[in-house]
Amino acid sequence: MRKTDGLNDSGIRGKTSHPSRTFLLLTILTYTLLVFLGIFYHEPWRDEAQAWLLGRDLSFRELIAEMGYDGSPPLWHLSLSLLSGSGLPYFSMSLWNGLLMVTAAFLFLRFGPFDLLTKILFIFSYYMIYEYAVIARSYGMSVLLLFSLAALYQRRLQIPAVFGLLAALLANTNTHSMFPAGAMGLILAYDIYKTGGFKALLSRRFLPALLILSAGVLFAVYSVIPPSDSWKPGLINEFAYLAPADAIAQAFIPACGENPAITLFTRHWTELIFFAVFFLLFMIYLGRSGRALFFFLTAFAGMVYILIFKHSGYLRHYGLILIWLMTALWILNIEKQQPLLPLHKIPGPFRLTIMVFLAVSLFVSTLPGIYYLNKDIRKKFSGSKEMALLLKNEMSPGIPVIAYNVHTMTSLLPYLPGARFWDPGIRDYYTFIHWDSTYLPGRRLPPEEVIHRAFNKAGGHSFLLLLPWPLENPGQYRLQTLQQVFGETITSDEIYFLYRY
Repeated sequence: MRKTDGLNDSGIRGKTSHPSRTFLLLTILTYTLLVFLGIFYHEPWRDEAQAWLLGRDLSFRELIAEMGYDGSPPLWHLSLSLLSGSGLPYFSMSLWNGLLMVTAAFLFLRFGPFDLLTKILFIFSYYMIYEYAVIARSYGMSVLLLFSLAALYQRRLQIPAVFGLLAALLANTNTHSMFPAGAMGLILAYDIYKTGGFKALLSRRFLPALLILSAGVLFAVYSVIPPSDSWKPGLINEFAYLAPADAIAQAFIPACGENPAITLFTRHWTELIFFAVFFLLFMIYLGRSGRALFFFLTAFAGMVYILIFKHSGYLRHYGLILIWLMTALWILNIEKQQPLLPLHKIPGPFRLTIMVFLAVSLFVSTLPGIYYLNKDIRKKFSGSKEMALLLKNEMSPGIPVIAYNVHTMTSLLPYLPGARFWDPGIRDYYTFIHWDSTYLPGRRLPPEEVIHRAFNKAGGHSFLLLLPWPLENPGQYRLQTLQQVFGETITSDEIYFLYRY
């Protein structure tokens, strides 16, 4: 391994290790094999299905209009439109996401200014090896674009149009990524201004990059503005004040799996301690570079707003904090400016504390990554694929499929091109979840009302009834049990029971 001075400015390590070609090849090959092994056995669930269905079933204009309900900018959905529009199967979505994450891991290994231990622990940690790689959503695209920006950060003034385009694309991957994209844009604009004031900002060399970046961020913001009949309209929908502490703790040590050392972090007091330690260490640490600190705090401030006031979030959201931190450390290593805080030299013990904190956190994070990768291989993530194949054999022209409720049933529809279900909750046909004001009330029907509405819809004719729970006595409704898919699934509510009248 060749070693060169690289992280002296950031203080994480005294040396930056650049892997040899053989080591890089073996590491990325191992990562690729594990990711695609997980993908091969993984059954996508409703969150993955939703994006595919929107991209498959809506025109460009309809898709943009739907984003305000879905709560996400459209880049991931548009990429899936290209896949489905090209006639590729549902499985291509998972392969596409895996390819994005393998590329992101390669960039991190090849160009990231970290020692080999940190690089290896990071790419095999929970979010990189499983959550963002095996489960196909927009976050893998965010990781790739962030690492691309970090790899090109030092050349941002030489290739401003490329840098601006990547930041504009990042803003359109998901709502959380609008904030780090905006931070990258402001850093670029500030650095351009420093080269020649407003004249430089308006020059032919830099103005196109700034326009591209601004247009991309503004379009992302416009696309996620919730309509008045959205299920979560307005700027404030809840007040989950402890969510940021939860997010910080689980960004480093995901509270999943069956390991008591991991599930300890479901307790608020441990999360609050972790939150305090994290900010004490890393904010002082990033304070040596105004740009690195600005990037992270801007991204995190946006996350805090979303977590507290819009949606308290899940692991898939929390992991972005870890991605942002690694990107900020990457920027910190590149910067050669005076410290923002009065810390001209990071003391040795402080550097050691940072090193141990990061290494231990990443090591512990590999445990749920391995656990869930193994669990996804051995057990069903969702029963949707199995039931969709069974349902396909039972479907007949003219016989409606009444499927309650839309929340759990959309997982089947990617396997059934051209099919649509009727939901007793929203009293309408659907091929994807439309997150309007009818969504929540439609999920809360008692079983008797579901059956009543199903018979009213069928009007005495034959129909197939698909439910996420079994009927105790289907015979009393003159229903025949056809198929059942149940048992332990990782997504516990995606089990299915099929009846015919």
